[in-house]
Amino acid sequence: VCVPAGEADGDEAFARLCGGLEEAFRGGHVADWSTTDWLCTKAIGPAAARPANAGNRAGVRRVLGWSHLDHASSPLWLRRAGHVSFLNHIDDSIFYDGFAGELVAACEAASAGSSERFAHTGAGWVLRGCLPVDRAAVAACLERLTPWISLEGLRSALQRSTDKALAARLEKMLRSPVPTSSAPPPPPVPAPTRGGGASLGGAPSPLPSSSSRAAGSGVKGKAAA
Repeated sequence: VCVPAGEADGDEAFARLCGGLEEAFRGGHVADWSTTDWLCTKAIGPAAARPANAGNRAGVRRVLGWSHLDHASSPLWLRRAGHVSFLNHIDDSIFYDGFAGELVAACEAASAGSSERFAHTGAGWVLRGCLPVDRAAVAACLERLTPWISLEGLRSALQRSTDKALAARLEKMLRSPVPTSSAPPPPPVPAPTRGGGASLGGAPSPLPSSSSRAAGSGVKGKAAA
């Protein structure tokens, strides 16, 4: 997928680049945030923003469309690339009127319904850049995302905002517990028994009463002190 910049110019060449990248993501060759973000900011975004490609709505929307893919059947990193690719090119004048609004929608699509940490951090990162361009659209998007977005993602999106009231209101709307990862919770630690070991059922063994201790020790009458 590494080609000289000029060889990705034009509708057909850019489509081939997108096709190769999609195969790389789906094949598991790109499977971490670092590689994904490098490709997005150093290759995909700059190629899309080149004068030969910026007016190609179909090509730009093909990349944005990655963020709208079904969460269950598409890689997280491909969906992240659909919006992070445009992190340094958030400007309608580069592409076409209404592009920034479509980018906000891509962030929302990738984050909504997801419990993946990097779905929310990617969306928050790009929405932070969209905020100065269309504050109302970003605020509305974040409000709709409050059932899913993590506190980390929300704070990233609002990092440069001076509207403390907006931040406070949205944080109060977040559902608890806030999803930050799809990893299963750790297993419960078995409670210790009186002798310091773990009971088989994970619950503490009942301590004997003072009378039973006395009976067991052979002391009659009052329990031993």
